[in-house]
Amino acid sequence: MSFNKTVSILFFAFGLIYFFSKIFFGIDFTDSFYHLNVALDSPSENYPSTFFLSSYIIKGASLFAGKKIIIYRVFNAILILLSIVIPLISLKRKPNKNDLILISIILILISPLNANILGYDTFSLFFLSLVFSLLILYRRKPTGRKLLLLSLACVLAIFIRLPNLILIPLISLSIYLVHHKSVSSLRLKHPILFVALSIIFVISGYLLQYPGLEGLFDWNNDYHNPVELFKNYGIDAIYVIIYLGVLFLFLQFYKRIKNRNDNVYIIVLILAFSLFLFFGVGYEKFSRTYILFLIALTILVVGRQIDYKKELFGKTNFHLSVYLLFLSVLAFGSNTGLIKSGLIIVLIPAVFYIRVIKDRIFYTILLLPLIFFSISINLKNIYEDLPLWYLDKELDEELAWVRTSEIRKEYLQDLEATVDSLKDEGIEVHTWGNKSHIINYLYPGSALSVLEFFQPLDTDRPVRELENKSPNSPKALILSGYYPVAKSSDSIYYIEEELIENGFTRLNNSRLRIYWKK
Repeated sequence: MSFNKTVSILFFAFGLIYFFSKIFFGIDFTDSFYHLNVALDSPSENYPSTFFLSSYIIKGASLFAGKKIIIYRVFNAILILLSIVIPLISLKRKPNKNDLILISIILILISPLNANILGYDTFSLFFLSLVFSLLILYRRKPTGRKLLLLSLACVLAIFIRLPNLILIPLISLSIYLVHHKSVSSLRLKHPILFVALSIIFVISGYLLQYPGLEGLFDWNNDYHNPVELFKNYGIDAIYVIIYLGVLFLFLQFYKRIKNRNDNVYIIVLILAFSLFLFFGVGYEKFSRTYILFLIALTILVVGRQIDYKKELFGKTNFHLSVYLLFLSVLAFGSNTGLIKSGLIIVLIPAVFYIRVIKDRIFYTILLLPLIFFSISINLKNIYEDLPLWYLDKELDEELAWVRTSEIRKEYLQDLEATVDSLKDEGIEVHTWGNKSHIINYLYPGSALSVLEFFQPLDTDRPVRELENKSPNSPKALILSGYYPVAKSSDSIYYIEEELIENGFTRLNNSRLRIYWKK
């Protein structure tokens, strides 16, 4: 085995270990458990119409995972890895050392984006990768069978997450441009057939899930305000444009110095880029600016690869043009702006499978500080938890193998002891609050509303529901609107005032907000 091949394999092994190691650190109380609770703790006919297939997949995964959160995290990481590999497999060529290196780099760069949430975002990414692969195969040799498979994959992506509907116009446009040199009748035949098949499959799928379409439009979409959505898109787009401008300036500087034999200029470039990363991009919550920077970087790399003298969707440019189109898919309909688009970087190895990347030395120079910065982001920004160096307490039972902070572990231990004590006394335990999803996961059936993600503390609705649900039996309500701290705040929320007025008493506990009534 050659030295270069050995280095490639070792680097690939490092990338895999590094990427998968993240599943052992950090525990959020929200997204992870919300998706699991919807799938495991509610009947399938009540699955939200916006992501019902996602819930079915999680339900199927539970046959293997049971209640072990670590196994769901393994599934999530494997799906992300497959999203990188499947397009490469569709190219029908043997992997080489460059593929291994590029996959390793992508695994390192996207590690801060992996929030360990098995839900519609990961499933959407997987099916988007599948659609991309099928488009590659269709572009190579268009057939009716491939068109049918493409339509089915697109429809499954829509059932995973309803805003993925945007795939229908994007794919039909791609198909049209594949055939644009055909006679007019044939040029329109394939895209129209694709749209027709997709619409038929979508309607049929929803009719199977919601007979008579009852319940299809019952899902509450108040959380997706169009004004707020476009505001977030606009703000993030400004960041991306600024980062594109800065990267372009670095590229122009490189072009001026690349033919000089003085390494001082290269060192200056590396130092300047490093300073820009640490101070210009920085360590924002949820790695937001880092993700927007990755989007800008991939737009620059892919955009410069396009041969503008040839057709944008011709054989030479097809992969590149489709990649740029797909940048909008995961962000479409998301309250988080453009940051979910960053995951599309998983397609980069397939995008460049036949290319010698322009200015590759420039990007290679940038990679060293970028990888170092990405690792530092990954260590500092653990999703919804503290930096990694504070996560030294291992959890147990359903949460076994996962490490978190001392405060969160003590909170969960205190919660377990209190709930067990209440149940031993014959008291029904219920939960409410944005951070109560983890409690419902640990104690199935305790949530007043499994399907609600946002559960505000400025409403009396839970009090009324609790009284109606069990008017004469002893009951307790655990309020969890914020992450645990060493001692609970003395401030009183509106819902607590209503509980007190209805005869509830607060349990004497410094960490938990629990109200009970005999």
